[in-house]
Amino acid sequence: MRKGFSLIELLVTLVIVSILMLAVYYTYTSVVAKTKTSFESIELNIEKSIGLELLRLDLEHVGYGVAADADAKIIEWNEGSGPEDRSLTIRSVLNNTDSETIGWQLCSGGTPLLSLSTSSIVYVDITAETYAGLGAACPSASGIYVGFPYDGSATECEYSGTNVCSTIIYELSDSNLPSHCHPDTYNLLRKVNGGSGSPILSCVADFKVRFDLDEDGDGYVDCSGGTDICWVADLSSLGSTVADYNANVRSKLRNIHVYILAQESGKGRGIRYVGSGTFSVDETLTSNVVGLELPADHENFSWKIYKLTVNPTGMFGGLKVETE
Repeated sequence: MRKGFSLIELLVTLVIVSILMLAVYYTYTSVVAKTKTSFESIELNIEKSIGLELLRLDLEHVGYGVAADADAKIIEWNEGSGPEDRSLTIRSVLNNTDSETIGWQLCSGGTPLLSLSTSSIVYVDITAETYAGLGAACPSASGIYVGFPYDGSATECEYSGTNVCSTIIYELSDSNLPSHCHPDTYNLLRKVNGGSGSPILSCVADFKVRFDLDEDGDGYVDCSGGTDICWVADLSSLGSTVADYNANVRSKLRNIHVYILAQESGKGRGIRYVGSGTFSVDETLTSNVVGLELPADHENFSWKIYKLTVNPTGMFGGLKVETE
């Protein structure tokens, strides 16, 4: 006759199996949580790379194709009192998300030396740097002209009854925030020509813009008033008229710095930021500090500062001819 298990042996076995199952479950949930966090981090980093590249291209082409007699400022920054009040406005004939605005045409004496397939073209006289014509046909007057294809929905820079500059605005919005984002963060929207905009970055806590200026024309960024503050946050002093403002931006603006504080991954075990509610970004060669605000209850989220420095090398109003 075979002897069965006793009650005590069964209880001991159940306890051992339960402990093993708990260990397996804990390991499984930890792996799933870490995998989820890793995928969220990868997704956010890919999104940020694409979004930052688009922002870089827009900044690089500030004022591209905008003539000296344009009626709109080529770049403006409004810092406001809080993240939701901040906006960066860029005006350019080029819209990097519209392939029809990419390219240019060179004309001389009414003859195209290089041609475009579109008829929505604005021409700039490269000597006077002023607008000189619209349409598929090159200006017939003697001289050299550059033709820039423009967006038909452009909202600024009226010339001969037609707007030729696209207005690109970067601003923060809490609408349609992804579920993995901290609830007090924002989407950084790119809004073109009055549209509702598309998010280029999500989970953004704050962003700010600063400018390097060369006031004396010596080729070096200037520090104001003998201090070590070398960037400025306000460009309004560059001119009381649009023409003066744009001319000074073209001649004095050397670098545009963009600082973005964004969530790097979703809320998860082992991710924790302990510190104040402000990240301070110290500039390497100055004692400048850019303060970026964290949202309330920012612990247990991973945060990262993205800094973008761009030298605006786009053609400001066409090709400038130097004479001796």
